[in-house]
Formats: sequence, structure tokens, C-alpha cells
Amino acid sequence: MTAKHSDGSNKSSPNKPTRKKRRRKRNRSHKIAPDKCAGRRKQEQQRDKQGAPPKRVKGWRLWMFRVIASTVGPALFFLSLEITLRIVGYGYPATATIKCKVNGTDAYADNVKFGWRFFPQNIAQEFDPFIFSADKPDDTYRIFILGASAAQGTPEAAFSFGRIL
Repeated sequence: MTAKHSDGSNKSSPNKPTRKKRRRKRNRSHKIAPDKCAGRRKQEQQRDKQGAPPKRVKGWRLWMFRVIASTVGPALFFLSLEITLRIVGYGYPATATIKCKVNGTDAYADNVKFGWRFFPQNIAQEFDPFIFSADKPDDTYRIFILGASAAQGTPEAAFSFGRIL
């Protein structure tokens, strides 16, 4: 573009380039320098060596991963915690009977801490004390009565179902 100067001449202004110069600049800006092409070629070669970029997981596979990650992870954590605590010996036995020795023979006795699994220690009920040998004679039947307060004979153990048998 030309503009008339105060002296009346039609010279182009020194600050604004002519259309031809503008086009040249535009064309130059679209050209890629040779060193950038080499860098892009190297990147493409590395991609070919490594394989295609990983695909993004979508849909049901994404949800399956989320479900597995949210269940298996905590399950493994608590399993390893449980195994560690058992190895260390933390806690108390939670079975109804405890193996013990009476007069040098193996026997089972009542576990006074069995009710602690279900109730606080101050209100947990206990079995009537019992001990029986671990080896059962052939001519003996063992009958175990499982149940709640009615089987135990609450409030008085003399009225329990086992006494009737």
C-alpha cells in the first residue's frame, strides 16, 4: 500500500511492508525448517519402534477395571493385614472350643472369650464350663446343641434343652 507523504511523493511507508513482502512472510511462516523435519522424523521412527500409542480404555472395559480395582485392591490389603496379625499372634481365639491338655491327654474346653465376638465383654454370656476328650471312644455319640438363649436355658441353665436330653 502506498500513502502520500507530506512532500507529495507516493512512497510506501517504512513501517508497513508492501503486499509482496507480506506474502513472502506468510509463505515463509508456513515453511518448516529442515531441522524441525528431522526432529519429526525421529519422533515418527521412535513411535514405529515402540508401536502405536496405547489406546484409551473406554466403555465396559473401563467400568470393569474400576470395579476390580475398587474391590480387589482393598480385599488384598485386608487379607494381608489378617495374615500378618495371625502370624504375630494378635487377638484371641474366636472358636467355641479351645484345645487343651488335661492330665496329659488332649481335650477340648469351653472358650470364655467366644461371646466377645458378638457382645461387649461386660454383657457377653459364657457356656456352662465343659471339658471333653479329643479322642472319642467308638461306643460314644456326641450331641452338640446350637442355639441362642433358649438352647442355653436362660435364665437358669438347669432348664436348658441339653439337660432334657
